Amino acid sequence: MSSSARPPSASTVEYVEHLAHLIAVPSIADNLQLFLGPIGNLDPTEFINGETNRIPFRFTNPNLSTWKGTFKSWPSAKTTRPAWYKRMSVSKSDHWDEIGISQALALTAANMARNEPMMATATYFWCTAMNAFLFSQGPMTPILLDITMITGLDITSSTNLSSLNTQLTHEFKTRSIGGWGGYIAKYMGTGSVTPREETAFIMMWLEKFLFCGPRCCPTANWQRIAENLVEKKHFPLGKYLLGYLYQTLNTAIDKMASGKIIGIGGPW
Repeated sequence: MSSSARPPSASTVEYVEHLAHLIAVPSIADNLQLFLGPIGNLDPTEFINGETNRIPFRFTNPNLSTWKGTFKSWPSAKTTRPAWYKRMSVSKSDHWDEIGISQALALTAANMARNEPMMATATYFWCTAMNAFLFSQGPMTPILLDITMITGLDITSSTNLSSLNTQLTHEFKTRSIGGWGGYIAKYMGTGSVTPREETAFIMMWLEKFLFCGPRCCPTANWQRIAENLVEKKHFPLGKYLLGYLYQTLNTAIDKMASGKIIGIGGPW
């Protein structure tokens, strides 16, 4: 095998010429270009078997007691059909259809039961390297198509957080307000719906009903997105929901590995 080491007596020009005979430089003179790069084993069996040994089901004993309080942020039956949603939908349903959140709003306002033991048990089969559940039948994972089929949320817009308006239009008090009950009492209006009220409602929907934040109280975390949705700017919420789901599952795995209480919150 020819060596690429530079001979002590070789000049820079000679060394470059020497390397030119050892390095394959791709040509882009033709319309069709083929580039040769590192190729792994086309059979994924070895990789899947290796990752299967890293899932929590293999390295820890399932303990559902560590999941206590994890789903406390899931909307309860008492709050799943708030009067605020009914008030807003009368005048804003067409707007919500236009920006692709109408179906998700209707779903999150429904009285949906949850099977906590099943969701907790499934997490023990989650693989952080593949973002997939590794069951005996093979890998399985939610994808963007699942998100849009179930929720109707936008997954195609190219907008990202960095391209959104950075200057916030409204100010909202979220601390020391008496929880969600106080938040609704303060910002739910009467008469015609204003952009400020719609923004406050969308903020609540994103935090409490869609992403189910672990704090279980009002925050301004989603205000930038809420204001842009109110301005009828399309935003790929479906991508963020799926990414948030992956992140939440990965965080749960980290807590399992360290023996901590899960307590991670949403998403819905």
